Amino acid sequence: MTSISIWMAISIGLGMAGTAVATLTALRKRGEIMSALDPYETDTTQEDTDMTFSNTSLVYSILPLTGTTYCVLVSLLILMQEDLTDVQSKVALGSLLAVGLSAFFCNVGRAMFYKEALDGLDEKKEGSLENFGKYMVFLCLPETALIYGLLIGILGLTFSGILGGVPPEFGMDAADRFLQAGVIVGLSSIATIAMGYMFNNTPKIYKDGSVFGIKMVKTIMPHIINLSGLTVAVLLMIFSGMID
Repeated sequence: MTSISIWMAISIGLGMAGTAVATLTALRKRGEIMSALDPYETDTTQEDTDMTFSNTSLVYSILPLTGTTYCVLVSLLILMQEDLTDVQSKVALGSLLAVGLSAFFCNVGRAMFYKEALDGLDEKKEGSLENFGKYMVFLCLPETALIYGLLIGILGLTFSGILGGVPPEFGMDAADRFLQAGVIVGLSSIATIAMGYMFNNTPKIYKDGSVFGIKMVKTIMPHIINLSGLTVAVLLMIFSGMID
């Protein structure tokens, strides 16, 4: 259990690192915009707009917390089982890597979305608070990679009997395959960085709202890699006999 505890710390550390990258990026950009506001502005309407920007931009800033939350959740589920067999320990490791790697790359990719998203909330940079919902959709796209990692992690804990407290019905070979599956689905989340690149290399929504559709299509294209990683992971679980 001691070695698993170390991997729990590593998984949570990956989640926290990704969360820190995305959150600090959002807060830094938010701070740049807030510091550029005129402190001597007396127009009541403008003051209300500035306050609305402050509040809505904070919503964007707290989205990356889900990465760390999922890593902690999986770790707590493993801790609920006092004595793990060697097979279960290997599966637990795969689950921790799946969610930890996904949380890290998901938020690194999400960090690349923040410059335009926060500019899109800033009235002084041709943006509009009306774009809040549109950019929220884009900021939630990387979350799918994290959900895939969490899904594989939960499936591993369930079919290995870790959640139910029963011995697994498969051997070490299947556990090794699941470890591979966890790493694959975790590394496939690197595609979220490609999503951020595509997002930044398309016209800005707050300058031309009509580009929303084409921007969505181009941004979501790298998601095929995420789906491929999930598919391979599930197939490994099936053909190894882990899932009947």
